[in-house]
Amino acid sequence: KIELQPLFLFEYLRGAPPYFLLGMDGSYSEFLYGGIVYAWKDGLKIHFAIKAKDNWMFGTAYDLVLSPIRKYNSGTIEFLVSYKIIK
Repeated sequence: KIELQPLFLFEYLRGAPPYFLLGMDGSYSEFLYGGIVYAWKDGLKIHFAIKAKDNWMFGTAYDLVLSPIRKYNSGTIEFLVSYKIIK
């Protein structure tokens, strides 16, 4: 079973520029997870994870910088290890 979940976030703090996130997360058989998120004027993140055993999840993400700081940072790779305590 494939499930998709849209993501939209708008954040406004006085004295800071507005912040928008737009993306889509999905799962397949509650085993494989992934998604893509665009952060307005900032970057693009692609992430994947697998559920291993009952409470463990392992994943990775790539964060591609699209802002002017890209001259100094082309992106980052992130890793996830998660243990769910409450079912």
